[in-house]
Amino acid sequence: MSQNLVSIIALCYNHENFVIDTLNSILNQSFENFELIITDDYSTDNSRNVIRDWVDKSKSKIKITMIFNDRNYGLCKTLNLAISAASS
Repeated sequence: MSQNLVSIIALCYNHENFVIDTLNSILNQSFENFELIITDDYSTDNSRNVIRDWVDKSKSKIKITMIFNDRNYGLCKTLNLAISAASS
């Protein structure tokens, strides 16, 4: 029986100090049939660069999509943008 692709969404807003732990935790799951959608809701800290560096260094075979908002949209709109980017 084949497994359906699962879309995991990681939302970030000014979480520079925590985003790496979150992304590593997602990537280190035993379940492997997923895509990762990372969104940054126009953080004012260094979150965007931290995310970009993590993705660049990631050796993962999963599909990773990054969404960087051009202004702060808030949780609901940012989550809807991420859902729209999901493959399934």
